[in-house]
Amino acid sequence: MTLELAALSLIISVCLGVPTGVISAVRQDTRLDYALRVFSLAGLSMPSFWLGMVIILGLVSWVGWIPPVTYVRPGENLALNLIQFILPALAVGYRSSALIMRFTRSSLLEVLRKTIADGVGQGARGAVSSSGATMKNAICPCEVIGIEFAFLIGGLVVTETVSTPRPRPLPRAGHPLA
Repeated sequence: MTLELAALSLIISVCLGVPTGVISAVRQDTRLDYALRVFSLAGLSMPSFWLGMVIILGLVSWVGWIPPVTYVRPGENLALNLIQFILPALAVGYRSSALIMRFTRSSLLEVLRKTIADGVGQGARGAVSSSGATMKNAICPCEVIGIEFAFLIGGLVVTETVSTPRPRPLPRAGHPLA
């Protein structure tokens, strides 16, 4: 269960963190950039187990829906398994995406500044850079993704305890279901 939750959380965090980091860097010092930076600071500030509980309480009180309580293996029913893990993965992935977003933004800004300085040094009048070359040079935050996966494996114990389904207990000998 921990590996499933960590993998899904990492997918969510990369899909959310990298694009918001790129947008924040490209739109530097705009309202959108400030909003995305506040969004990332909120993600770094909130404990994931608390956010998981708030999500579940919000769904129960506003929608009247309770996530499934017993664990279903992906081989049994993949759709139900994803439904069970999407909320905890969003809670945990939000924190990781905030970190990835901040690293992506700072790395991309550094590469963009260097590209502009190099272009001016070579006599170019404007900022001439290929977005493909810029992104290749700004790929350093990928190291953070691997470190974040290791952090997720070690730090998911509390979040799993609070917001993920429990495995079905095995029937004991002498039990009517045994």
